[in-house]
Amino acid sequence: MNKKTRTILISLVILILAILTAQILINRAVKNKAEFFLKNRLPEHFTVSYSDINLESFSGTITIVDPEVHIQNKTDTITHTIVKANSFTIEDVSYWSYLVNKEINIEDIKLNGAAITYSKHKFKKSTDTVRKPLAKVFKPILLEELSIDNASLTIYDGTKDSISVSVGDITLEIDDIYIDSKTLSRKIPLDYSDYNANGSEISLKVGKYERLTLEDFTITDRKGRFNNITLNTKYSKADLSNITPIERDHFNLAIAAIEIDNPTFGFENSELFAGAISILIDKPTLNVFRDKLVTDDNTYKPLYSKMLREAPINLLVNNVTIKDGSIVYQEKLKDDNQGGRIEFSALNASINKLGNTYPAGDKTALKLTATFMDNTPIEVDWSFDVNDKNDLFLFKGSIGKLPGEQMNQFTAPNLNIKLTGETYQTYFTIDGNASKSSIDMRMKYDDFEIEIMRKRGKGINKLLSKVVNLFIKEDSDDKPTDFREGTGETERDATKSFFNYLWLNLKSGLIATLAGKG
Repeated sequence: MNKKTRTILISLVILILAILTAQILINRAVKNKAEFFLKNRLPEHFTVSYSDINLESFSGTITIVDPEVHIQNKTDTITHTIVKANSFTIEDVSYWSYLVNKEINIEDIKLNGAAITYSKHKFKKSTDTVRKPLAKVFKPILLEELSIDNASLTIYDGTKDSISVSVGDITLEIDDIYIDSKTLSRKIPLDYSDYNANGSEISLKVGKYERLTLEDFTITDRKGRFNNITLNTKYSKADLSNITPIERDHFNLAIAAIEIDNPTFGFENSELFAGAISILIDKPTLNVFRDKLVTDDNTYKPLYSKMLREAPINLLVNNVTIKDGSIVYQEKLKDDNQGGRIEFSALNASINKLGNTYPAGDKTALKLTATFMDNTPIEVDWSFDVNDKNDLFLFKGSIGKLPGEQMNQFTAPNLNIKLTGETYQTYFTIDGNASKSSIDMRMKYDDFEIEIMRKRGKGINKLLSKVVNLFIKEDSDDKPTDFREGTGETERDATKSFFNYLWLNLKSGLIATLAGKG
């Protein structure tokens, strides 16, 4: 081996040793910085542990193995949140950007196999009036992609049925994230360009009596889809009546899918907002049972315009479409039967300008078509201005051919009356506000009579039926084109729902039309 070759070999060995030494030193320095950050830069009420930190200095990759984070209240040592994961990886950290541009530039951060538990009953809200940053950051952070894979979430509330929220599998990706000391002071502590998330096996407790489930969902900044949604009362009808101190509806709601076009959400001037260009609710089926034998709920019931106006979120949805829905409503008034029922099928509706951020004068408008009691077509046109504090509304409807016998499954067990004859066409307009309303009704009908049933539904009280029918015009007129007309006024009972208000108006209109001058 000549001198020149020996010199080259020695130089290569020295270079390799220098590189290896540099890598060891860099690894040690970066690891020390990572450990220093985890120990000193996170808030004091965060406790972090891990089994190891692995580094690949040439690729700029840091992996924290088996990380575990405990988050305590600021005012005591009680832990309310625990995050355990298989690994937390930071990929391709740009040392050049860190040294030259004075910013932290990262290609990817991955959190894999995280199990998140939050005990909201243990959380104590901070009394700080000034919002403090989530962490101390002295250089801006630019992150091309944040991904959370195969995560689970469980939220406890400390009650007997303690699981408030559970999600079996969540995957989340957020792109082009920017973080600095200013963003960390906000409620959403980062800027980003777009996101996508999906999850499955979701269950949420909705109050004391109901639970919502969701088979799976996918959401991006452009589209959202939620499949097989249910919102059900957790108890049987009988059990609910026994445990609730006041009247409460027992219901089962199932929706095949909900699609959202261009969903938006966030905070503006510290206020939460949400919206979308359009929402499609596909094949909703709703079954409602009301036990009127339970003590009435006499709390104040605002109209929908007021509920929207005073909602704790700024809402703006241009259009909501309901496709191929159905409703079954059953009401029990007597202890000796399960009550009467009414049904709506083939229900389709559109709601324009659903929200509380539209300018005054713009109206929320609902148009609905459905089939009532198997074969009677109905149409509804309902509008109101959410900004109007008098809660003025206009409710128009038309009802097609309706045999009286079809209503008997509701009127017989609940009202102790049976109807005969049929109505061919009914039109009505209700013009009202939060306290009173008026109705104009036009009806064409034939051979319409009321039969008063004896107690417990045992036969017909013929004498009383004849007396009642003396006040009812049997036919709208001899001419097939003629309608009888009636007007009525109604005062609202503010402890009842809008639909009770609607029923009182229809009752007033029916009495005026059937028994009035026509």
